Amino acid sequence: MNSRRPPIRYWIDTQDRVIRVNDEWAKFAEENQGGRVGPAAGILGQILWSFIEDPSLCNLYREMVALAREGRPIEFNFRCDSPCFRRVFRMRISSEKAGEVEFASTLESEDPREAVPLLDCRQPRNAQFLRMCSWCERVEVHGQWLPVEAAVVALGLMTAATIPAITHTICDDCHAKMMSEISALKEAS
Repeated sequence: MNSRRPPIRYWIDTQDRVIRVNDEWAKFAEENQGGRVGPAAGILGQILWSFIEDPSLCNLYREMVALAREGRPIEFNFRCDSPCFRRVFRMRISSEKAGEVEFASTLESEDPREAVPLLDCRQPRNAQFLRMCSWCERVEVHGQWLPVEAAVVALGLMTAATIPAITHTICDDCHAKMMSEISALKEAS
């Protein structure tokens, strides 16, 4: 299913602080966090990197922001699933104003699926963390990257009273693909 939903947009300044978000960002955050995310004003002025805990993921985004600031926008697909939908977005990172960078994500497809409680932020969580790839939404289970549904079964989460929290990273396959795209952009200039 293709959506006509407007792009979700946010911008950072030359010091990498979030300086604005569009209405669609606020709407999407509210819809997908069950009200746990405060108003957009709560993130404004914050350094973008403070929201990315994984060092390899943070470094990857820093490289993409640097390319955008050099006038070389980058685009890529990523997954952003909800408990009941598989969703593919297309992100474009670009810079129109001196040093200011725009992140624009457009919904490419949204397919319904049986609910996956692991992706529901309202579910009770325990102190454990599962690593999930920010690009493909696979979950690391004993050194293997599995689709979220398979990870739930492999970890026996269907019957658990509480489930692990999710921490986002990037799997080796997606990292290699993105580094290849970044290298191609660098070589093209």
